[in-house]
Amino acid sequence: MKGGHYFPFFLLKMNTIQIINYNWRLYEMTMLNQLKSGDIARIVNFEDGYELRYKFESKGLFEGSIIRVVSSFGLFTFSINSKIFSVNSQIAKKVRIIKLNQLLR
Repeated sequence: MKGGHYFPFFLLKMNTIQIINYNWRLYEMTMLNQLKSGDIARIVNFEDGYELRYKFESKGLFEGSIIRVVSSFGLFTFSINSKIFSVNSQIAKKVRIIKLNQLLR
C-alpha cells in the first residue's frame, strides 16, 4: 500500500509489550529505566499524567522524541537534539519508550 497505514498488533510478554507494524518489524515497548548506556529510543508516553508530561514538555521533550541514553548509572542521563537531561529512577519508571536499537543495526 502506498503511504501505508499503521496497523499495530500487540503481543504481551512479561512486563513489556511488543508491537509489530505493517512491515513486520518488531519494536519492544518498555520503560526508560530499562535502557542501558548507548541505547536509542522513542518516547511513547508519560505514565504519571499531566504533571509529569508538563515538566517534560516545558523542557522540550515530547511524545515521539528520539533520545540516546548517555548513562544509566544513578541518574538516567540522556540526550536529545544536543541537549542533555538527567532524571532519577522514580521518574524514569514513568516514561514509556520504544527501543530503536534494532532498527539502526
